[in-house]
Amino acid sequence: MEMKSHIPVIGQFPFHIQVNRAVLQNFFLECGARTHKMRVYQMTDNPVAREMIGYLLVRGGVHVVAYAKALEIATGVDITKLVPIPSLENKAFETTRKFEAEGVHRKLYTFSATDYKDVAMIWKGNHPGDGGKLEVIQGTPPGGPMPDLENVPEEFAPSLMRILWKLQRGCSVQQEYRQWIACRTFFSASFLSF
Repeated sequence: MEMKSHIPVIGQFPFHIQVNRAVLQNFFLECGARTHKMRVYQMTDNPVAREMIGYLLVRGGVHVVAYAKALEIATGVDITKLVPIPSLENKAFETTRKFEAEGVHRKLYTFSATDYKDVAMIWKGNHPGDGGKLEVIQGTPPGGPMPDLENVPEEFAPSLMRILWKLQRGCSVQQEYRQWIACRTFFSASFLSF
């Protein structure tokens, strides 16, 4: 007799395992991005570059902590104690200190006045580094106006169209590759004509 599960399954694994795996992958991606920022910071003496990288280190740290908190809530495991990761402290970088003094590392922006309200269920409590209160801010950080730009379908997901073609048409890799080349050639020609 086949047992039916109440857990939705998409692909090979139950949905909650896929979500936890995706959050874990994003946690490691943010740690890797942080490592690259640290390397660039150490490679330059340019004060403007160091100021910008200092800000990016602080804001990137927000994402690392957010993913770690999400994993801890979902699994009960403190990921920073489970696997070896680079230090998340910014004290070694002079230009990060002013941003941390302003509390930039404790603010998580939703970039929407109405969406992502549930993130407050994760981004709560105190920051693991300095013990300050974490804060979810509905909307955008202060600064210039946010333009309402037209949608550009492949701006941030260049391989998405290839995946969609393959899923929609059920075509072979060779067919998919030919379609991708044709599309790429068309777009290249379009851009050259401007």
